[in-house]
Amino acid sequence: MPARIESPAVAEPEAQVEALAEAGRFIEAVRLAESAPAGMRDTLLSAACLLWAINDPRAAACYVLAQADPATRSSLLKLVASVWAAGPQAPELVAFALGVSAEAERRILLDAGLTTWVARDVIEAAGWLSRQTMRAELDEGFSALATHPAVLAAQPDLAADWAARVTDVDLRRAALTTALKALHRINPANADRRLDEDTTLDRVEMNHLREILADS
Repeated sequence: MPARIESPAVAEPEAQVEALAEAGRFIEAVRLAESAPAGMRDTLLSAACLLWAINDPRAAACYVLAQADPATRSSLLKLVASVWAAGPQAPELVAFALGVSAEAERRILLDAGLTTWVARDVIEAAGWLSRQTMRAELDEGFSALATHPAVLAAQPDLAADWAARVTDVDLRRAALTTALKALHRINPANADRRLDEDTTLDRVEMNHLREILADS
């Protein structure tokens, strides 16, 4: 029989959810949260999913992905993804994300996993991303590589290559600007050439970037 919210005299709902989760009874914790009044439900579900994700992020993510309401699913998935990515398992998060069929949810998981992976192990993440085809769901990973301090300092030309793989126009422009500014400081001619060869920026954007490079 599913757990129910007890009266305040017995225990606060937050305490009940926390006690169940700390005992490893995560299914009961989320079911209890689901049965809470509307004004408390989202808060309790977030608390239960947070504790579940700390203990078993994969199982928590599977539970969240089964939620019917898109807004609830998106909000909880961002929470679970942030917890999962904060641990040492970013590659596992990315692998899990690639198996998610819904694009919106897959992007949430990939964005969290890739940016954290690049930040924690840029070489390993770069190796994996180098084997992937250029596609929108990997934009955050390519952008993170293009703007990573170590890449910018050691190989700004490579940073520009990573920026060129970003499909989103605004994100690509920002990454390319950062990469070309770093390249311009050590090799202005190469930076100008890379800008001339770009086929995604319109004339106004290109002229604006030239002004930025000239001032860098």
